[in-house]
Amino acid sequence: MISDAEVERLASAARLLPANASSYLEEDFVMNLLETVLDYMLQTEVVVRALQRFREQRWNEVCTLDDLERILARFPDDQAGNNALA
Repeated sequence: MISDAEVERLASAARLLPANASSYLEEDFVMNLLETVLDYMLQTEVVVRALQRFREQRWNEVCTLDDLERILARFPDDQAGNNALA
């Protein structure tokens, strides 16, 4: 278990780091969530294409976490369901 002293030590060290000059984050919650999931699994070009397709096809349907959960619930949590959802 990490102690409070260790957390403070890490936080103090992190404060000395320079600010990141660039930003890669989406400003939209759902887009940020999708990018996080996709980034861990796919090459950059595939991620960019998937996000663009989402913007074109589903942007107006999935604006909140509740919207996303509602759509996910329509498909079984198995290979066939994942393929149908995709």
